[in-house]
This record gives sequence, structure tokens and C-alpha cells, in this order.
Amino acid sequence: MRTAACMLIGLAFAAAVQASASPEDVKTGVLTNPASVHKGEKEFGRTCAMCHGSGGAGGVGKRLADRHLRPDYVFETITNGLRRGASFMPSFGQKLSVEVRWELVAYIMSLGSGRQEGN
Repeated sequence: MRTAACMLIGLAFAAAVQASASPEDVKTGVLTNPASVHKGEKEFGRTCAMCHGSGGAGGVGKRLADRHLRPDYVFETITNGLRRGASFMPSFGQKLSVEVRWELVAYIMSLGSGRQEGN
């Protein structure tokens, strides 16, 4: 009984630490992790593909494939959204956890090739 209680406390502590982890801490473990790229791909299909197309091919939203955007720029855009003229991308900062947003960044970065772009 005592062991089970210790495990529950440990799990609660681990969840609290993860919930309070900074975006930079999460980024470090996610961007180069193949499992994170795969999770990001699944989330992209649910959340982003309707505008950015399957595999980031483009559509209503900008093409993301074959571009090399800065990871921090992509994360900030996902988090805060973007409005440029008639173009609009909603904010996902309150809808997706920090980890899920970095998984999306990892997947989007995996689509890129070529020079690095600022935006």
C-alpha cells in the first residue's frame, strides 16, 4: 500500500515538473527525437493539414514542405498565431501543450530542405 502511494506521489511530481517545464527544456528533448517527429506528424494531420495540406504541401495556408524555417519561429507562430494582411493562422498556445507544439515543430522541420528562412 505504501509503495503504491509513493508511486502515485512520484507520478504526480513528474507530471507537475513536466507541466512546468519551459519551452526550451521541452525543445531540447523533442526536435531530434524520431518518435517526436512521428507524434508531430499525427498531430499535424489532425490540426494543421486542413490549411497547410497533407505533408505540408500547402493550400489555404503556406507550403511548409521544402522550407527550412527556424524552429523557434515555427513554435512562436504555432503558439501565438499569425496575421499578415488577409492571411490568418489561429493561436494554438491554449489548445496544445508545450510538448505537442514542439512535436509539431519537429515534424515541420523534418519536411524542410534547402536554405534556412527567417519566416
